[in-house]
Amino acid sequence: MAGAEDEAERPAGSLADAPPGVLSGYHERIFRGGSALTRWAHNSRRDAVLELVGGRVFRSAVDVGCADGWLLRDLYDGGVIETGIGIDNEPVMLDSGRLRSSGYPGLSFAAPGDVDPSRGDVDLVLCLETLEHVGDVDAVVRQITGLVAPGGTVVVSVPIEVGPALLVKQAGRWWANRVNDYGYERYPWRELLRAGVGWDAGGLTSMNSYSHKGFDYREVRSMLTGRLQLVRTVYSPLGWTGPWGASTVFWLLRRPGVSEVQPG
Repeated sequence: MAGAEDEAERPAGSLADAPPGVLSGYHERIFRGGSALTRWAHNSRRDAVLELVGGRVFRSAVDVGCADGWLLRDLYDGGVIETGIGIDNEPVMLDSGRLRSSGYPGLSFAAPGDVDPSRGDVDLVLCLETLEHVGDVDAVVRQITGLVAPGGTVVVSVPIEVGPALLVKQAGRWWANRVNDYGYERYPWRELLRAGVGWDAGGLTSMNSYSHKGFDYREVRSMLTGRLQLVRTVYSPLGWTGPWGASTVFWLLRRPGVSEVQPG
């Protein structure tokens, strides 16, 4: 996999003429901006994905919620995928992905409605840090299942927003809001105790796209394992702490083959 320095050396192409929203790429914000702690967390997530899919070559990949396509480019550089389609509902992200991937002939980008959700021929489907931002999670899980080929691989990651991990996160968010008003939502103390100590996020609702309040990774796991076979679970960072101390959970899943019966 090429490092950040290698990507920085790629010819900019039409990026010089791109609008500011495209130039301020997602890749730069998560891997080069923010604090040392957030950069470490994001790099740990990238490492977790590469660990889960490494050692194999996938003919085709789709990244659902691709942002500016940073993961597809990393996998393409590493020889993990031969072709890839990035799907995102934000036009500025698609524009950024197309511009930044101009030197990657196997990559393309599309809006959700431009890709057949039941094509069933994709070898690797990715969906990272996306499901916490959508209104109908089950609909996206159905799309993921419809995209992947029988025997194909799926990698999904979501944040852990219940249990002690939430208490640690909220402490960090409180500090981040003091240093620079990022807009992270605060929890009333009763809600924080309920979700952080009682592991119960039911009925809690988010007021903005940053907080993820009310999101429960266990519900997503049930949706995924109802349609796909769970192969492996990885927590990041500090994976040894499991859901008690990690901020993110990754699932490696597989769609059973035509002749296979998925366990109930």
